[in-house]
Amino acid sequence: EYINIEKEIIITEDMLVQTSVPRLYAGQRISVFNLLYPLLMESSNEAGTAIARMLGISRFVELMNDKALAIGMNDTHFADPNGSGAENVSTATDLFRLAKYIYNNRSFVLDISKGGATQSVYGQPILYGLQNFNVFGEDPDFVGGKVGMTNAASETILSIFEIKNTNEVRPVVVIALGSKDRAKDASALIDYVRRSY
Repeated sequence: EYINIEKEIIITEDMLVQTSVPRLYAGQRISVFNLLYPLLMESSNEAGTAIARMLGISRFVELMNDKALAIGMNDTHFADPNGSGAENVSTATDLFRLAKYIYNNRSFVLDISKGGATQSVYGQPILYGLQNFNVFGEDPDFVGGKVGMTNAASETILSIFEIKNTNEVRPVVVIALGSKDRAKDASALIDYVRRSY
């Protein structure tokens, strides 16, 4: 909302932070739009850092916290752009509010996280061979979501599905925090919904 996602940036050494699958290199020119793919599919800390450095880390985190409050995430606090530090906190209720906001206002983010956004007005993504860490990437009801893992939070998952109930399709959000096995926990939750409604 504050950065033109078509804008190209040049990757610098200080953007190359520890991440699960390194994709970027110093001197690389890449658009913010293309950085969203590793960010949302592979939880790329370097993509998050690169985007945040466009405004400065402090300003970016300040805007994250402002937006969280604006959409009612009153028990959420961000301390860094990647959510990797123990000072980043949220609740299942707040994450549900975030899911509703993204579903209703920024659905392209969900398309990217699902791995399905291969064409857009911004062109084709330029990074190939990305892995989708989202547990339900192959599930036809999966709309999108995000997984995470830190020492403080253990495994986490937020997944949005569109479940058909009689003649109606309804969005369903599954959130698991502090999990030892997010795939198992989230699967049990969505399976329960499918059996019960």
